[in-house]
Amino acid sequence: MMTTARARHPRAPLTALILAALLTGGLSGCAVVEKMKSESAAPAVSANDNLNAVLWTQHSVEFKGNAETAFALARIRLDQALKDRRWTAAPAEQTGKFGNLPPAVVLDVDETLLDNSGTSRRAPISIRRAGPLS
Repeated sequence: MMTTARARHPRAPLTALILAALLTGGLSGCAVVEKMKSESAAPAVSANDNLNAVLWTQHSVEFKGNAETAFALARIRLDQALKDRRWTAAPAEQTGKFGNLPPAVVLDVDETLLDNSGTSRRAPISIRRAGPLS
């Protein structure tokens, strides 16, 4: 049995060297692309929780639904309270013959009856213009 040696191409070492360089360069290029992706993934502008809250208050169906539900329940409870002259929302604070007094409704107006989200929306802008608080 006779074995024959295969002849090498004269440029084989050069081809291997070029192939190794391309693979090495290509892999290091992947690392650069990954680094660029992670850097560009960071937000350009920092989040503003107050602005997000204002936008949610002004545009969300959930906020409107919660407000309408709270007022509907308040209407039911008010009707129940007006039928019972002995009922009070503040039993520890309201003592004596309060049943003879006219009924009163006490509300916090901000964000309950009055939509002041426009003022809250402009607050970050005015703080930025005025500069940091000292």
